[in-house]
Amino acid sequence: MRDFWWLGIITFVKAYIKGCATCQTTKIKPLVKVPLKPNEIPQGIWETIMMDFITDLPVSNGYNSILTVVDRYSKAIILLPCHKTITTEQTSQSLIDNVWK
Repeated sequence: MRDFWWLGIITFVKAYIKGCATCQTTKIKPLVKVPLKPNEIPQGIWETIMMDFITDLPVSNGYNSILTVVDRYSKAIILLPCHKTITTEQTSQSLIDNVWK
């Protein structure tokens, strides 16, 4: 029985926390678990793409960022050099010129 002396301490701490108003009001509630819904699996190439910017790179040929475009079906990738200050219009034009073609 002497190997389980810590069970009494755990019981005491649990009882203390249950009776402490401050402990009860500041206790972090467990997050509600929402069932995960996986992404739909694409049926063909370039049907669904993912885009991301890699910024703050060293300047190379006047560019300091890369726009990455990945096809979710085939995992094909297109890397487009760009500037960190690229606008949405310039991004969409770059996608039309280099991906949509």
